Amino acid sequence: MPIITETVSTGIFPLSSTPKRNFELFPQGLIELFPIATPTDDEIQLSPEGNFISTYQAFSMQVSATPVGDEKILSTTVVGPKYCILEDPLPGADTTRSLDGVLDIKVSPFWAPGLFLEPLVKTFPGSGVSPATISGYFTERNFYDREIVVKYINAVTKFNSNGFFWAPLDSFPKDLPFDLEKITIPLPSSVNINTFYPLSIAAAYTTESETIEPYLKTIGQVIRYKPSDIKKLRFFFDITVTSDKGIFPFTAHLTVQNNQKAAESRLKFAMSRRGKKAVLNTSGDNFEEE
Repeated sequence: MPIITETVSTGIFPLSSTPKRNFELFPQGLIELFPIATPTDDEIQLSPEGNFISTYQAFSMQVSATPVGDEKILSTTVVGPKYCILEDPLPGADTTRSLDGVLDIKVSPFWAPGLFLEPLVKTFPGSGVSPATISGYFTERNFYDREIVVKYINAVTKFNSNGFFWAPLDSFPKDLPFDLEKITIPLPSSVNINTFYPLSIAAAYTTESETIEPYLKTIGQVIRYKPSDIKKLRFFFDITVTSDKGIFPFTAHLTVQNNQKAAESRLKFAMSRRGKKAVLNTSGDNFEEE
């Protein structure tokens, strides 16, 4: 049976070198993948322990297999990521309060195989002794619980991974904080979990997703720009090594931390548009200039 190796570092989870964390809820005995971040000017780099990357941080890594004895490796393939789980904060292990109260991160049905998606991570097979390759970058698609609330002249709107919602501005008492729970009227749009996040690294640091950006070009006020409360997600891959001794499957995982710096940059960009006014077209056809 071959041994999975990697050009950087590979170990069987949990690694003794990693800081103590609440591991008991995670599957044991899995291969942990250590990516190499592509050098950039961004301050977001590998974690101090060096075993995970951030959203919108380009990376590349190779996964190969070492033969045992007289074994001959024929190919190495990687499929994934196939699904993800919450790694940090674990349920009940974090007393941090979010903007709405006690932190409560629910498991998303879109983390499971079938509904799962991570479009900018690609895998390429290796032939013979050549390694398989995983490269690209992780988006915020699965850090689903962020939210944007903005005000138009006639309405208050809310964008999240569930869609686009609004409430008439005159339904809110003046001189009082906005009750965001009242923003419940669905507005026809293509906003959903697969369009709510920026696709490109450039957009992640500036303008938001292509779907949401048109609505944010002309706004009166940014009421709320809530980043995700999810700190880390664990993404799973299938590795298959074929040798002259048989076919050997392995399961591997890779940890991704939420890059809050990107969200901070988008908030600054959104705030720079304050003072521009627009009337929301509640038929769902975007907005109209005043």
